[in-house]
Amino acid sequence: MVVRLRSSGDRLSTYLLGKLGPRQSQQDRKAERRSRILRQLGASDPVFSVPIPLTDPDAHPVPPAGAPLIWQRPQNGSGGLTPNPEQDLREATLERLAVMSGQSAAPDPELSYRAHHDALTGLPNRHAFEERTNHGLAYARRYGRPMAILFIDLDGFKAVNDSLGHPAGDTVLCEVAQRLRSALRESDIIARWGGDEFVAALLEVGSEQDAARAAQKLMDAIKEPLSVEGQQICLSASIGISLYPEDGTDLTSLLRKADQEMYESRNRTRLAPSTRSMADPRQAGDPRLIESQLKFALQRGEFHLYYQPQFDLHTNRVYAIEALIRWNHPRLGMLQAGSFLPLAQGSRLMPEISAWTLAAASRQAAHLKAAGLDQIRVAVNISASQFAAGDFVTTLASALDSAGAEPEFLELDLPEAVLAQDWEAAFQKLNQLRALGVHVSVDDFGSLFTSLDYVQRLPLSALKLDQRFVRGTQDHQPLLIQSIIALAQSAGIRAVAEGIETAQQLQLVRNAGCDGAQGYLLGMPVPAEELLLASLLPAASV
Repeated sequence: MVVRLRSSGDRLSTYLLGKLGPRQSQQDRKAERRSRILRQLGASDPVFSVPIPLTDPDAHPVPPAGAPLIWQRPQNGSGGLTPNPEQDLREATLERLAVMSGQSAAPDPELSYRAHHDALTGLPNRHAFEERTNHGLAYARRYGRPMAILFIDLDGFKAVNDSLGHPAGDTVLCEVAQRLRSALRESDIIARWGGDEFVAALLEVGSEQDAARAAQKLMDAIKEPLSVEGQQICLSASIGISLYPEDGTDLTSLLRKADQEMYESRNRTRLAPSTRSMADPRQAGDPRLIESQLKFALQRGEFHLYYQPQFDLHTNRVYAIEALIRWNHPRLGMLQAGSFLPLAQGSRLMPEISAWTLAAASRQAAHLKAAGLDQIRVAVNISASQFAAGDFVTTLASALDSAGAEPEFLELDLPEAVLAQDWEAAFQKLNQLRALGVHVSVDDFGSLFTSLDYVQRLPLSALKLDQRFVRGTQDHQPLLIQSIIALAQSAGIRAVAEGIETAQQLQLVRNAGCDGAQGYLLGMPVPAEELLLASLLPAASV
C-alpha cells in the first residue's frame, strides 16, 4: 500500500494514522519537512511516494534516535521497511543547503540578532544600518521628505586603548553607544560603523539647522566625563553631516559626503603643534592619559596662570609680565605648558583653553590697574589659529569688557608664522587691534626670516628675538642681534630678548642696545601673589 503525499501539505487520514501507528506519523512529518525545504530552495511542487509497511511496525528495526532515515519496502516484496542510504543522504544535503542559503524553515532568533547587531555595543551593524536607511530613503524619496546622515568619529580614542588597554576601550565604546542611542529619537537610526566610528540617520529632519542641533546634542553627550578603571576620561568627537537630497540621493553618496565633512570639521579645529617650549611630555607622566584628562581639568578649574617679569634694560624696572599657563594636576602636581599644551593643540580643547587664558589675563590686567600699577602690562600668548578666527577681535573685546580691563594694559604675543602665512589678513586684523587699543608683539622673531618690509609697515609694539640668537656661540652672533634691534628701533618698535639665563647673555643684549629682556636669570614664572614689584602685586581670582 502506498499513500501519496503532496508538498502542499496533504495529511494522512485519521483512520490511516490510527492503523499505522506512530512510525507512520513520523514519516508524515519527515515528508512535510523535506517538501518544505525544497519549496524554500525554489524547487517545483514535487510528489513524494512514501511506502507504508503492511506488517506490524514493531517487527522491524527502529532507526537510532535522531537518525534522519527514510524507509522503503524491500524490492523482494517482503514486508517491512529498510533504510534507504541514498535518499537519506539527499535529505541531509537538502537540509544543509537550506541552512547555507539562509532559508531555514525555522530561523534561529539569536543568529538573526547577531547578524544584524554589533557584538560589542549592541547597536545595529553596518548591514542593518544600510538596510534600514535605504528603506528610509525610499520613504523620503516617495513623499519628498528631508533626511540627514551623520558620520561620527571619536577624537583621541586610540590614546584610551594604548594607555588603559583594549578592555577599557571596549567599556568606553559601549558607554558612548548608549549615550548616542539615548540622545536620538526613537525614529532615528544609530549604528556602529567600525572601530571608533558611528553613523546615524535622522529621518524626518526638518532642516539643516535641526540636523546641526542633533549633532551638537550628540557631541554634548560624548563630552560628559566617564570613569574607567579609576581614571576620568573626557572624549570629544568630530561629526560630519550630509542632507538628502541636497548632498546626494543614494546612501553611498550621502555617507561619502558626511565622511568628507567629518574630516573637514576635524581639520578646522586641529591646530599645528607649536615648537615653543616643547618639553618631553613623558617627564610629566603618560601623555595619552594627560590628553584624556585635559577636558576634566578645565571643568575642575585646575589651570592657573603664572607670570614672568619683563625688564626695561634702560630703567631696570619691570614694564610687563607674561602670563604662562600651568596645570595643577591632582596626581602629578604642577605641570608646565610644555607637558600638556602640545597634546591639547591636536584636539578641540585648545580653543577653550586659549579663551580661558585670555579671560584670566584680562582679569589680572584689571587687578593691576586697580592696585595703582597701571604702568605694567600683561602679555599673553596667542596661537596662529586663535588669531585667524573670524571673531577673534570681538572675543577679545568681550573678555576685556567682562574683566573691566583697559585694552592698553594687555599685550598679545603673536607667533611670527602669523605674518608669514597671510600678511594681508594679518595687516587688517592688526589694525583692528590697534584701533581697540591693545599692544601687539611678534614672538620668536627671526625664526622664519619674515620680510623686513612687513615689520616696518605693521602696527606692532615689540619684536621678541628668537632665543637661538641669544644662546648662539657663533662669532657673528652679536652682529645678528644688533641688526634685528636696529630694524625694530628704526620702525619705532621695542626690541626684547627672551631666554636670558646667564650674565654673559644679559651683557650681550645690553651691549647690542636691546630695550627689554626676560628669562630665568631675571625672574622665574610665579603666581601673581608672589611676584613683588616694589609692592605686592594683586592676584586676580583665576
